[in-house]
Amino acid sequence: MKSSEKKNQNIKVTILLILIIFATRLIYILPWWSFIIPTILFGVSQKLLKIPLTPFLVGFIAGFIVWFCSMLYFDMTLNGTILSKIGVLLFVPKLVVMVISGLIGGILSGLSLYIGNTFFQYESAPDFN
Repeated sequence: MKSSEKKNQNIKVTILLILIIFATRLIYILPWWSFIIPTILFGVSQKLLKIPLTPFLVGFIAGFIVWFCSMLYFDMTLNGTILSKIGVLLFVPKLVVMVISGLIGGILSGLSLYIGNTFFQYESAPDFN
């Protein structure tokens, strides 16, 4: 592995960890959708710093890990009652509820990082004169 490839890999892992830390800290303080704001800002800064990364994939992985693990944490601390009740309402086991929650969080995080990444990327309108 070349040194530039290793540096890029280290940057991707660092970005993933920062997103995970931000998202887990915001769970307790702000509304459920608040993790999108730092993810968009991180995507903007990633674009301005020209860090090579696939924004949707990194955002999706970070969001899925955070949401799935937070559902696992809440399941353990609340003795599995809440997720079991949600599973009964949706006619699925609680593991499926956890995976669906992870997918929703992953998609939202991936889209917000992608939006932040493409925020300053624009093309001028064609001149029809």
